[in-house]
Amino acid sequence: GVTERKMPKNQLYYRGLGYLAAFKYGNRDYLNSNLLYAEIFDKLPAMRTVAAWSFHLVDEAEWQKNLRLATTTEQKISLWALLGFYHDEERAIAEIYKLNPKSDKLDFLLTRLINKKEEGNGAELFGSKAMEKSSVDPQLLSLLTKIADEQKTANPFLWYAALGYVHTWQGKYSSAEKLFDKAYKVIPAGKPMAADQIRLLRLVNSVNAIKNVKGNSVENIIGELKWLYSLDYGNELRYRYAQRESKKYLSQLYANSGNALYSELFNHQDTFFEEKSNIDRLVAFLLKKNKSPFEKVLTEIYPITLQDIYHYKAVVAVFADDLESAMTYMQKTGEIANGELRGNPFNGFIKDCNDCDHKRRQTVKYSRRSVIEKMQEMKQKIMQYNDVYNNALLLANAYYNLSYYGNARYFWRNSGLIYPGIPSDPIYIPSFAQKMLTDGSSAKKYYLRALEAAQNDEQRAKVTYMLAKCERNEFYNRAFFAKSDNYAWKRDANQKARDISFGWNSFKVLKEKYAHTQYYQDVINECGYFSYYVD
Repeated sequence: GVTERKMPKNQLYYRGLGYLAAFKYGNRDYLNSNLLYAEIFDKLPAMRTVAAWSFHLVDEAEWQKNLRLATTTEQKISLWALLGFYHDEERAIAEIYKLNPKSDKLDFLLTRLINKKEEGNGAELFGSKAMEKSSVDPQLLSLLTKIADEQKTANPFLWYAALGYVHTWQGKYSSAEKLFDKAYKVIPAGKPMAADQIRLLRLVNSVNAIKNVKGNSVENIIGELKWLYSLDYGNELRYRYAQRESKKYLSQLYANSGNALYSELFNHQDTFFEEKSNIDRLVAFLLKKNKSPFEKVLTEIYPITLQDIYHYKAVVAVFADDLESAMTYMQKTGEIANGELRGNPFNGFIKDCNDCDHKRRQTVKYSRRSVIEKMQEMKQKIMQYNDVYNNALLLANAYYNLSYYGNARYFWRNSGLIYPGIPSDPIYIPSFAQKMLTDGSSAKKYYLRALEAAQNDEQRAKVTYMLAKCERNEFYNRAFFAKSDNYAWKRDANQKARDISFGWNSFKVLKEKYAHTQYYQDVINECGYFSYYVD
């Protein structure tokens, strides 16, 4: 007692009090440990989680004993606050309101109650069916209404705002608006964020009231949506979830109405790009002049730029061996075309090691644009029968290295559309690009052309091995990844590495026809797969 009176009531004091509470808790003196933890919970927010987890509630009889041990109103309020945090916010709010309607614990418990009800809503902010009227029982609704209307709390604004939010859950959109009007009239001084909070809740209410996109139901609130989607400051206002979820909800409404374009603009989905006609419609929309205010907002919130789409079209054209179209699209991508590739795509080594290729000295650094230019040059020489073997081999290497398995994957990396980084697994490539980026048919086409033009067995051995690498990647595609109809891949958990057979056709040809070459010996030394196969 003497020490307690001498100690300043600071953080050190309450942490010391925590040791005393823990001692009593260890001796099963839960009544007194609860009193101490309630005081800690009240005075030191940093220890609220510890106090709540240490609160020990046996039964209602013990709880009543605990309340009788409290000697002051503040102690009783702290006990009720702890009970509310731990177990029953509704009961705690009712009892604290009787003791002191101005207590700051009421606002704290109300916020916690609303958060828990949100979790019960499946974390859905729009269009949820989980929040039926029964989930907010009439007794609680009556309590919240009584407290809000009496305006005895320290922050009536919060109670009207919370009650309006509950009415939104219940589909009472008109009454929610009236409650938000009342909240706006009692915004506390010095709280500029409160007006934005009401504005956000009104918008959540308005969006939830939209059940279909017939007429101009969404266009009527486009000004407020533009405001929401332009918010970008701190965490004082919880707006990011509303931004994300409102886009999803409105996207689904447009999808339900058959408007795939608007659905995509509100919320990008990979499946949209699986249809070429969708891409063409999207490009036409983005190029459209004299857009309406609604269309301008859709353009602003869409995360994919016209340059991103042209880049994707260039990639598609490259893998379709349409290099002229690829260059046309790449020229429209702005700075994307200047992106420098990490490795030289025209190199072809026995061992695939992308990091090694990136570290090699490169006398020529290729960009996305310049690699297409070089590929065009090589293709033209092949068509003119000019050094066909070397040009076909180099062009095949380029197609190999531009694929998922090569050293120049940066060529198709697109932060807005395909993938923000280099995916470690094909499953992370969007469904519309997975098959294209893992398919080695273009590389095989030119390796076979090089094989036809080869002048000696050393050249034939090299091309044969390069074909084996393509066959190996095809094996990876089949054995390790099961493709669905839209090429969304997933791992085949039944495939074991020890079950792999390395008997690819080109390995067989290399062993039977070119064992006498130096390149064959190089492959034996460097390729574990081939060495395993030979043994």
